[in-house]
Amino acid sequence: MRRCHIGTSDRVSTPRRQPNAGAATAIRDLPSSPLVGSPISVSPTRKSPSLMLIRAFPFLDPRRITSGVSERLQSLAADCALLERDAAFVSARLRTAPILDRYFPMLSPLGLQLVGDVTGHPRLGSRRIVTSQVWFADPENRWVRTLSRFYRLGRAAENDPASSLSALRPDADNDDGWPGAGL
Repeated sequence: MRRCHIGTSDRVSTPRRQPNAGAATAIRDLPSSPLVGSPISVSPTRKSPSLMLIRAFPFLDPRRITSGVSERLQSLAADCALLERDAAFVSARLRTAPILDRYFPMLSPLGLQLVGDVTGHPRLGSRRIVTSQVWFADPENRWVRTLSRFYRLGRAAENDPASSLSALRPDADNDDGWPGAGL
């Protein structure tokens, strides 16, 4: 604390802070890049309807839970338990896993996802996709486990990731069918 002498009386002066500025400022000051989505601005007041999490992030609404989401989460939890004990089971999963080539990471409100050219996807065939959230990645860069499945990794993208995003349709299915994934 520093003291300021004003006239004949001593007064304590502290730096002025905006109330509740911490988190909102930090979110607002995030850089924008092809790998980071636009910063999210939220009002710091608790009573504001725009602050409701499900309004900003509709995929958090429990009314959007489907049996498919539950199954994906259970499968991910089972694989997580297996990875904790013995990662050898991954080899069997990779035999039938789709290949993701020319991929790059992308942050979205759903989390870290990969954008790339998939081959042999059980639902989407062979085309450019956005995966569901990445949960685990092989330290040797051979595979990733997303919410929905394992992917074998091909080559990482060499060009500007932003140019590859234009090839995606805004309404395109993503890998997982997660509620609100069309954000």
